[in-house]
Amino acid sequence: MSELRKGSQGPGSRDPGLAVLRAGQTRNLVLATFAFAVTFWAWNLIGPLAATYNRQLGLTPTQTSLLVAIPVVVGALGRIPVGVLADRFGGRRMFAAVCFVSIIPVLFVGWSGSYGWLLF
Repeated sequence: MSELRKGSQGPGSRDPGLAVLRAGQTRNLVLATFAFAVTFWAWNLIGPLAATYNRQLGLTPTQTSLLVAIPVVVGALGRIPVGVLADRFGGRRMFAAVCFVSIIPVLFVGWSGSYGWLLF
């Protein structure tokens, strides 16, 4: 029942261009998964470390809850402008830009010595 269209290749044929395409797709998938895991990991460490920040900085329960909630809210609201920019500039460029821009606040979290620096 199935007919091969003119110029198409059957399922048993080998196309070197297809192998290169799949290798590129695999590489992109691995890199995107790794980048997502690193960015997700960086911000989600704040929740488990909240007890440590609480002890070291003497935070109130309200301050601790804000410390945990702000990255989630910023991430949720930040998706709106990033989505608009992704439509304009492309998803790959915006994903790379978000990854590189998010390095700065993650470094500040490591160097923070007060509650104000954690919220900055």
